[in-house]
Amino acid sequence: MSKASISLQSGDITLDLSFADESHVIYGEKKEFYIDVNHDNPFLLSTFGSLDYRDPMVLITDENGYASRRFLVKKVEDEENDCKGLPLSFGHNRSVCITYIDDLNEIEIKQFIKTFDESAFSFSLKITNIGKKASFIKRAYSMEYGLEGKGYDIYSFPGHWGRERNIQKTNLETGEFINQSICGICSSFANPLIVVGKGSSFYGFNILYSGNHKESVSVSYVGNTKVMIGMNDFLLDWKLSPSESFFTPEVIMTKGNNIDEIQQRLSSFVRKHIMKKRDIRPIVYNTWEGSGYDIGEAKWKNLAKLASEVGCEVFLFDDGWFLNRNSDTTSLGDFVLDEAKIGGDFEHINEYLNNLDLKLGLWIEPEMISPVSLLAKSHPEFILRRKEVEPIQSRNQLLLDLANHKCVEYVKNMIVSLIEKSKCSYIKWDFNRLLTDIESESCRGGEYFHRFILGYYEIISSIRDMYPDLYIEGCASGGARFDLGTLRYVDCIWTSDNTSPRSRLLIQEGTSIGYPLCSISNHYSASPNVTTHEEYPCKTRAEVAFFGVYGVEVDLSKISLEETEYIAKTISFYKKHRQMIGDGTFHIIGDPMNRVSRCWLLQKDDESLLLTSNEDGHKTIPYRLPYFDAKAKYILEYWDGRTVDIKGSDLINGLALPNGKGLKTQMVYIRRIKE
Repeated sequence: MSKASISLQSGDITLDLSFADESHVIYGEKKEFYIDVNHDNPFLLSTFGSLDYRDPMVLITDENGYASRRFLVKKVEDEENDCKGLPLSFGHNRSVCITYIDDLNEIEIKQFIKTFDESAFSFSLKITNIGKKASFIKRAYSMEYGLEGKGYDIYSFPGHWGRERNIQKTNLETGEFINQSICGICSSFANPLIVVGKGSSFYGFNILYSGNHKESVSVSYVGNTKVMIGMNDFLLDWKLSPSESFFTPEVIMTKGNNIDEIQQRLSSFVRKHIMKKRDIRPIVYNTWEGSGYDIGEAKWKNLAKLASEVGCEVFLFDDGWFLNRNSDTTSLGDFVLDEAKIGGDFEHINEYLNNLDLKLGLWIEPEMISPVSLLAKSHPEFILRRKEVEPIQSRNQLLLDLANHKCVEYVKNMIVSLIEKSKCSYIKWDFNRLLTDIESESCRGGEYFHRFILGYYEIISSIRDMYPDLYIEGCASGGARFDLGTLRYVDCIWTSDNTSPRSRLLIQEGTSIGYPLCSISNHYSASPNVTTHEEYPCKTRAEVAFFGVYGVEVDLSKISLEETEYIAKTISFYKKHRQMIGDGTFHIIGDPMNRVSRCWLLQKDDESLLLTSNEDGHKTIPYRLPYFDAKAKYILEYWDGRTVDIKGSDLINGLALPNGKGLKTQMVYIRRIKE
């Protein structure tokens, strides 16, 4: 290919590609900080054998173990990614394809770059064996990106069950930073979202993938930084036979002046190009905290009546509604209504709920199986395991083999049958354990992690296509599968099993950096909290839960009349303003690393919702709110009915935080007064 250049534009971000020779594509404007040697240019696709001695983006070997390393650029043209089986973003302006060829090992790589109206790009690869012998993919990141100099702060979102996606900041002067999951799903341990920045240059990265992922940030020995994002190469050994192609997941990248701007751009992108648009996100009553497995007829009917009275719109039977499911030791896979326990069939349930203006929701865990179940007896070949090895149980359950096409078809048909019989409008799709026994006769061991995820996507995408109006809430032992790949098919994700306001402030704040509030599922729950045993007033529990998709999970039959009336009041308020909560612009005011005080601001048109919180009388300066019009007048409305007129300039100059012992929160609705 002759020397050429191309400029790609997404919003206010420009990506300049320079084809200086056939061996590499160099991007970005020519800048003095790049040393003019091969190993320090910001390449779009690095391979083994260059003079950059860090890990390459792609590693492909032949049957003798020799690595492909001479990928030459052959052409650049507009071309759509024809990937099937992986989720893709939609609504892009342009898709540019750079084609690389390794003639010696006969491998073709197509690198797709998509542009959008928003300030974001996406990157993905299609790797094709154009030869006559098998090749083996050992690593295939979806993108790499070079940054000026070193000393960047890396914001990552690690955690564990009950403490998902807490913000962590790491400064990298030398070496390599790794954020990864090797447990089969994106995990609560290391969300794939990362933000890299310093000064006024910040970059946000995320991947449309629900499986093992890896984010690498490394500094070269001459002092420049490289970011690589993609599916994890842990145990990866994908056999690529002649004429076969392998697709990598799509990676999203945006750039901004600070972490707040990264948050706005990622949130807007996910709403417009990943998630299905919903005009109304229903308020669900979930039975779990109120009933557990004890969800007999008298109990659920009473709870449904109370849920209707406070204003809920969906009554969701959580775990315990299906045959013999009275504990976690049995029946996963047997999603057949336990009519004796529930007191009737689905027709009876729907008639009762419809008379209360409620719709039916059901909890399922379709990728799992109990060793003690009818499915295990009838189809033992569907269990993920090696025949000669006893599989590891977690939570008294095993995994279904989603690399087995017959198993995938069985699960799809089971879910379709359940939806048709139940006439449910809402599904909570759970996944309560991680992958361990990744050994199957369905495929090679080095391919299983990815094939399992492809099976998951085949199931959930089929359900989404067949039932576009079905509302699906994702879940994975809390928030262990909170990722863009899942959000392509679901309407929101259960954020964490920990609903304690103190914990949720950290969890929801970290989640909001890369995911919009309309994807974050929150519930008003009991006090003392069932997870932390901490006690909080009604006001605090509701105020924190408002910043996301609101629901109720407390046992309504055991609370006071005063609390019941308060819940009804919160639901009425939420319904009035949920369009703002679904589509508004969310800001974290101040340092997101502050663990003791915070200020959240949600805005849409002339409305705002402000939450301030503070712990144990911590002394803070007032938070400045630069997002208001200094010359305008506003009215502040508090929960107790108080209203206060205030100038926009006063809001800009700063609003004080509440003080006192313990966790104190204050939420206020702000409306611009039209002159």
